[in-house]
Amino acid sequence: MKNRFWALVLAGTLAFGSFTAIAPKEEAKAAIAFLYDKYTPSSMLTLKKIKEVFIGQENLDLEYSIGGRTSGINGRWKSSDKNVASVSKEGIVTAKKPGSTIISFTYKEVKKQVTIKCKIKVNSGVDSLSIAGTGKFDGTMFTDSIIQFKATAKAGSEEMKINPGRKATYGIFYEIFTDEACTVQVAPSVATITSSGFMVAGSGVSKVYVRAAVKAGRTATDGIRSNVIGVEIKDRVLIPTRSAVKEIIVENNEAPLATLSDSGMKAEVRYKLLDQYGNDVTRDLRFAGKCSAVWEGNKPVKLISDGKFLIDLEPNQTVGYMGKLNITYGGEGSFSKEVQIKIGSPSYIKSIEIMGIYKRTVTGYSKVMDSSTFLANGTVITSFGGNSVLNTVPGSYYVLVRAKDSYGNSIYNSGIPQSKISLVISGNTGLALDTADGKIQTISPITIDGETFLTYPLRAARLNTGTVNIRAVAVGNSASHALDSKVTDGGSVGSLAIAGEGVVGKESMITYILTNTSNVQVTKYDEVLSVLGLSDNGAGQVFIMPGSSIISSSLGSYFYIKKNISSGFAEFYYVPSGAVLQNSTVENYEKITVLKGTTGEKEYALKVKAR
Repeated sequence: MKNRFWALVLAGTLAFGSFTAIAPKEEAKAAIAFLYDKYTPSSMLTLKKIKEVFIGQENLDLEYSIGGRTSGINGRWKSSDKNVASVSKEGIVTAKKPGSTIISFTYKEVKKQVTIKCKIKVNSGVDSLSIAGTGKFDGTMFTDSIIQFKATAKAGSEEMKINPGRKATYGIFYEIFTDEACTVQVAPSVATITSSGFMVAGSGVSKVYVRAAVKAGRTATDGIRSNVIGVEIKDRVLIPTRSAVKEIIVENNEAPLATLSDSGMKAEVRYKLLDQYGNDVTRDLRFAGKCSAVWEGNKPVKLISDGKFLIDLEPNQTVGYMGKLNITYGGEGSFSKEVQIKIGSPSYIKSIEIMGIYKRTVTGYSKVMDSSTFLANGTVITSFGGNSVLNTVPGSYYVLVRAKDSYGNSIYNSGIPQSKISLVISGNTGLALDTADGKIQTISPITIDGETFLTYPLRAARLNTGTVNIRAVAVGNSASHALDSKVTDGGSVGSLAIAGEGVVGKESMITYILTNTSNVQVTKYDEVLSVLGLSDNGAGQVFIMPGSSIISSSLGSYFYIKKNISSGFAEFYYVPSGAVLQNSTVENYEKITVLKGTTGEKEYALKVKAR
């Protein structure tokens, strides 16, 4: 038995020994090993087949193929001349200065060290450099906006995109001049440009010229210069959009009796006209006075004012009677709509709700104040235009009130506030209703998300820190509502949290959580801008420049907020600068500060990767 045990042990040893003895030979036979360029896998690199690169181009990403394996092998990368080109532990080669170097990868094959090598030649000879604006750049841009330039370099027969700002030496540097000869640089207040080619225009109109150069440093005088591109910085201009009436909406299909007199019974029907964008254009001068109606087939109905018909009823057409009203819009693209109307008892105002203060933007209206959203100290309110149909002036502000009668119908007619609802604003901020001869200005109602509201324009002013109290009371005290808010030094932002990562020179969406001072999360684009005290001038996106107290980086990275067209939510984007990655680093973390100088100030670290 004992002999049998040792026989088995010996047999196992021999078996194991035979395996270890054969395996290296088989592996060596199959292990055809070489280095190659990750982006051209079929290009085997050797000491004889030299790979040429030039300073400033994208980093060369080397990989190994060992017996068909391209991962999972422990090894060490090395450059024979780190001054010419360095190599990271992941095999990424960064060109530094003209010359040649041997890049090697050493790994262990059983007990033997094996090294595979290739030769890299670094050229500084960029023969030419050209730049071009990205996207829809046509030689112009608006004030307070951003465009990007990208460069293409040629070295011999090779043409490739330059990766800007990677090194402090032998990189590409952008400059902006006041003249086409590029002799006088512009002041930073006019325009600036980052190492990644992002040009930021100031708030003034100007003509500038952009040029780039490949050189040893930003202050170096020698280098290969690019073409010169002229950029005309223009003021943002509101281009009026042609509007047309597309729909008639009847607000009260149950029309209350309006008068009971010797002249007979009358019922009030309220309607509104909507354009193709859903805006209420009932009292727009282009469309006003062009509606007519007939009752029960042939009886003309009196148009009391735009938005209101008064039906003369027959003796049998009393409370509960059902009849047909045909309304016709007689302007361009005329059309008709027939609706069924029920005669109801006289109505009264049953409910009032102060929606808040809204600001007119280029494209619509955004809420800027309610009980949990505050305006910022220094906010400038412009005049709404002094005309009841001009509540589309950007920068004008309004109090919106939702009022409903006993039938649940919305009340929004111009003039209603004077006769049926008393609205009072008190406080010490400078907020006040726009009045003429002591009377509140009547104004065309504002429609938001398909609902129309009573509209009270605010007087032109610059606001101060303080409290705002708004009170609305219906005649006879049938309904009332109060809203208390304030104007603060820090607007209404409470906290801002961010997370995510970005790639140098690329736009990456990151996650965020924004709350106001009442700890309510804010996600809608217009409300996000309002809480942060930003304005997009109707562009649908707004850039946050380096140094902003809202969110900033110390290394030239920037952020912007964009409106998601389908959802209406705000999206945060992060564009890290090349300065985050230095000394051949391909991955790093950037410190980001949010709400600097406030109680909500915090720091976050966002991961940054090389392109």
